[in-house]
Amino acid sequence: MEKINIGISACLLGQTVRFDGGHQHDHYLTDVLGKYFEYHPLCPEVAIGLGVPRSSLRLIANAEGEPQAIMPNTGVNHTEALRQFADRAVPKLPEISGYILKKKSPSCGMERVRIYSDKGMPIANGMGIFAQRLIENCPLLPVEEEGRLFDLRLRENFIKRVYVYAEWQRLVRDGLTYHHLLQFHSRHKLLLIAHHYGNSKLLGKLIANFSPDNLSTVAQEYIALFMQTLKRLPDRRHHGQVLTRIVATINKHLKPEQQKDVSKLIEEYLAGYVSLATPVRMIRHYLTQVGEPYLELQSYLKPYPEELGLMNGV
Repeated sequence: MEKINIGISACLLGQTVRFDGGHQHDHYLTDVLGKYFEYHPLCPEVAIGLGVPRSSLRLIANAEGEPQAIMPNTGVNHTEALRQFADRAVPKLPEISGYILKKKSPSCGMERVRIYSDKGMPIANGMGIFAQRLIENCPLLPVEEEGRLFDLRLRENFIKRVYVYAEWQRLVRDGLTYHHLLQFHSRHKLLLIAHHYGNSKLLGKLIANFSPDNLSTVAQEYIALFMQTLKRLPDRRHHGQVLTRIVATINKHLKPEQQKDVSKLIEEYLAGYVSLATPVRMIRHYLTQVGEPYLELQSYLKPYPEELGLMNGV
């Protein structure tokens, strides 16, 4: 499978662009995800002309309380330069399906970036200037910090969103039709139910209101709510409901002892004894034998390459 294009903070790939002349090479990103992702690195601070090494930037609130990227030893405000770089550079990248940012960076941090008063006292936490502009300009794009990817549920969720969004981008490139939109919704229906049942119904209604002259509008509203829905982290109860729904469909094909085995694994998952991967693998095994085309196509059962082992942490 062709690698997915991902934007990334350059220091995470081992490039020596940090303020102290170092890097923050993340071997999980390069050695594991690098088998599936094609990275396109940017360092906003170097790109706007700040040298290596350099004094570190600091977010300092102005009179209106808005964080500004200030170089404390010079007093120079680099906020607008970072914003303009985001506006200029990101659209020039190959079509990306996600972005991984450096945590706590005044330019790239997605959250918990310390904001100071003009007296040098920490007063709040916020978002890096480049990161904020990136998210404003690309609201559908899956964006995550490398530090948050140590949380296995957040990691699984981010990579799932990347793969789904890449699929959507391919549909749009190939020429989105109502039939394609309907197929996309059908394929991801159980995934949506796991993340938010109510939103899955709303998305179905959006498609039902389709007419030939409003496909573009419906598609934009659809994918906006779709990607927003996937940001919600489902808990074991939500997964259990979807697993039970799947088993209700395949039970007619299974022997009584097989039905008991699947039900037992779902109960063990709900109790926290096993990961989501355990019942999903058994269900996929039975699907290869019984033939349920609708379920075989469901992204819920395989939203990303199984080799990543992401369901083991859910």
